[in-house]
Amino acid sequence: MKRLNILDISIYQIQLFLTLAEVLSFSRAASILNIAQPTLSIRISVLEDTIGVKLFDRDKRPIELTESGKSLYIEWKDLVEKFERSIDRAKTFSANANQRIAVCSLDFFRRSLAMENAVNSLEGDFSDLNVFREYSSASDWRRRLQSGETDIMLTLRFEEPFIDSNFRFEEIMTCPMLVCMLKTNPLSVKRQISYEDLKDQHFIIVSPYVFPAHYDFLRRSCNTHGFDPNISRYVERADSLVWNLKRDNEVTLCDAFFRNVDSPLVKLFELPDTVSGLLAVWRKNDTNPWINKYISVIRQTFVDYPPRLIGE
Repeated sequence: MKRLNILDISIYQIQLFLTLAEVLSFSRAASILNIAQPTLSIRISVLEDTIGVKLFDRDKRPIELTESGKSLYIEWKDLVEKFERSIDRAKTFSANANQRIAVCSLDFFRRSLAMENAVNSLEGDFSDLNVFREYSSASDWRRRLQSGETDIMLTLRFEEPFIDSNFRFEEIMTCPMLVCMLKTNPLSVKRQISYEDLKDQHFIIVSPYVFPAHYDFLRRSCNTHGFDPNISRYVERADSLVWNLKRDNEVTLCDAFFRNVDSPLVKLFELPDTVSGLLAVWRKNDTNPWINKYISVIRQTFVDYPPRLIGE
């Protein structure tokens, strides 16, 4: 197979392709793009040759996208839209360098009333402030902070041992970790759960390559109580943990902020002798004046609107 260098494809070529894919007419696309029709045809042919697949069926009237073309259209349209949004955002940051803050939370978090009210409170008190809200994977948030894409990250407290010296952090709130299981699990009828109950259970956890803090927390908690956890399955995303509970002897460790913990099919227990919650993390050299203000406001909103830990 021909090895493709991504640098062989320009944004301009992608724009030509997207325009032609939307109008399915070389003459109309050339008019929109303000180039000659033969030039457009040649450039599309060059793009097809570079990629190594046909993008259009030119024997049809009107022309049609091939299956490969349809796939690229979906992916590249999304790519160009993100590219355009990034430029718009950069312009906004430049124009309002001291009047914005980008706040990120883990992509498996559900929307929290406290988080919403923290943003509303800040924007209400400071009308010129722009608060950008974003999501990040557990494996990517450090890069986002370090590169300046994000000013402040809200992550889980049990990630603290994995936060290196490039960052500072403060505790926002604390709560116990939760054990989640199907209501068909015989343990679900209990009033409380113990580590002794969990010795024979099969744990579903996030892959340690994706979210090492989740695996580390489970291992340390179980080892402290004299056993190694029996791990039956790994998932790639934390918001898949509850979804992957299939058997009556399976459990997973989660948090009050995890998506899907309020499913009517599952039972939640507080895990004894554990502390979780939220940390606010930011770059050590970040001089954004709104970081401390945001931390102060969101800490207070969690006092005013604490999450209900069981079945919020």
